[in-house]
Amino acid sequence: MKIFRAAKYLLIGNIMMYSCVSTTKFERLQSSKERLTKNLVYTENELGSLREKTYILINKFDEESQKLKDLNQKVNYLADAIKLDSLELVKYKTSLQDYEEQLRQCHESNSMLVANFNNKISGLHQQYQKKIRLLNNKIRFTKAMQLQLQQKLLIERQKNTQLSQKANVEMH
Repeated sequence: MKIFRAAKYLLIGNIMMYSCVSTTKFERLQSSKERLTKNLVYTENELGSLREKTYILINKFDEESQKLKDLNQKVNYLADAIKLDSLELVKYKTSLQDYEEQLRQCHESNSMLVANFNNKISGLHQQYQKKIRLLNNKIRFTKAMQLQLQQKLLIERQKNTQLSQKANVEMH
């Protein structure tokens, strides 16, 4: 009902204006109204487009915010992993230093053992060299004695053969 009343007043107002307003002025007002209507439509279209862009940007912002949260979680995870790895690395370095110290001690111990064995080997070598010299001297002495005995035996044989020959000659 109110709509009909408003439309009626508009119609009456329009008729009155049409009759009161000159044609040129009416045409200017009409063109102004058309321009305003076009501008209103254009502005509404722009507003709709801006709303769509705003929604798109809000969605992108939400997506980027989520990506940023995910990246922050990954960074925090990596930071925690690095802390754990750093602690583990410190443990490994400490273990490595302990092993290096043990290796150094073993090396020193082995060096001392090798030096002791070298000393023992040198001592044994010298003892065996002395024994070898003594045995060589003994062998030379024994050979010299054998030669002397062989020469004495040879001389005795020669004497015995000469005596046997003389005895054979005398017996014949």
